[in-house]
Amino acid sequence: MTKFASIVCGALAGAGLMSGAAGADCFRQNGYMYTYFTCVGGSFPCDDNRFADMHQVMIISNVFYDNGSNGDYPSSVFFDELQIQANLTVNGQESICYNTADEAQRAQRDHIARHMRMNQRQQVFRISMPNT
Repeated sequence: MTKFASIVCGALAGAGLMSGAAGADCFRQNGYMYTYFTCVGGSFPCDDNRFADMHQVMIISNVFYDNGSNGDYPSSVFFDELQIQANLTVNGQESICYNTADEAQRAQRDHIARHMRMNQRQQVFRISMPNT
């Protein structure tokens, strides 16, 4: 990804975190993406004893494939899986779509690393989307 694209992705991620909304489409026939949510441990909805108080918590899914309208894995699937796997009720933010799974996994690692560098009091909690 180019530097400009990285800046745009960062801006989109920041906007998503501020809005708490979900629903970035692939804007193509198909693509690979991941879904994430951030919150502060000790605060709703991350007032859970698995998360240290005042730590930034990133809840992140595995990379999965979806069609252009997010028809296979709409945002609601992330919310459902988070409720099933972690007993948390939150909204998430999908990442932008990538052409290959490798590209999406690289972007996901970069996304996690960027947050870890920005905030040393960071926790990462992973969930898996079903049938991926």
